[in-house]
Amino acid sequence: MNNRLKMLEDLYEKYNDASFVHPDPLEYVLKCPDSEKEVTGLIASSFAYGRVWAILKIVGNILEKMNSTPREYLINSSNEDIKHEFENMEYRFTTGTEIVNFLSGIKKTLKEYGSLQECFVSCYDNTEKNIFNSALRFSKKLREASGFFDKNRMSLLPEPESTSPCKRLILYFRWMIRKDNVDPGCWEGLDKSKLLVPLDTHMLSIGQMLGFTRNRNASAKTAEAITEGFAQYNPKDPAKYDFALTRSGIRGDNFISDFKEEWIKI
Repeated sequence: MNNRLKMLEDLYEKYNDASFVHPDPLEYVLKCPDSEKEVTGLIASSFAYGRVWAILKIVGNILEKMNSTPREYLINSSNEDIKHEFENMEYRFTTGTEIVNFLSGIKKTLKEYGSLQECFVSCYDNTEKNIFNSALRFSKKLREASGFFDKNRMSLLPEPESTSPCKRLILYFRWMIRKDNVDPGCWEGLDKSKLLVPLDTHMLSIGQMLGFTRNRNASAKTAEAITEGFAQYNPKDPAKYDFALTRSGIRGDNFISDFKEEWIKI
């Protein structure tokens, strides 16, 4: 085995375990019934900006109002019910009105397609290099179902022509498509080799450290470059090491400098 690949695999074996998930909004997805995972995951990932404890609080509050069964709640609630429950809730840049429209849009999408997976499949093109454009088409459908069109401001879903890395939405697809001790993988039949690494400032630093990019800005192109770097070692599953690498830093483990030193030596 390539020595650098072994380093990645060793880190994966050490950290890619559900016991390391907390604190992370993914924990809400892991503990809910399978039938609720895709809707729970979309809510949890969409609000995953800001401090982690604030994220956990807002996601927990939303799910609590839905009795932790958001799919069932949305399917069986009127738009007026949703408005009554959520119009006074807000989170950072996200207003109560946006939360109401977002949840109503998920409801409309479920009614139309039967599931979020089927909506995504309608947007998915397996001939494309990666999942990014399919993700933007999916976002566009959800935005339109929520009453937000191309250039309307919306903090929870990216614009259809976005050049940002769309970290939260790409993270959602990692959760839905990959299946291991961390990622629940409740969508079957989709190619995990098309996944991108969810890019934030921490993963950007890691990508630079590993020599996968020299870019200093977190953009869609940078996310693609870092993903291609990981694909050199695991072309069938380039997002495999995302959780293990980022979790080490989030938990405060002082591994980065040692890891970089060993990586450069090889």
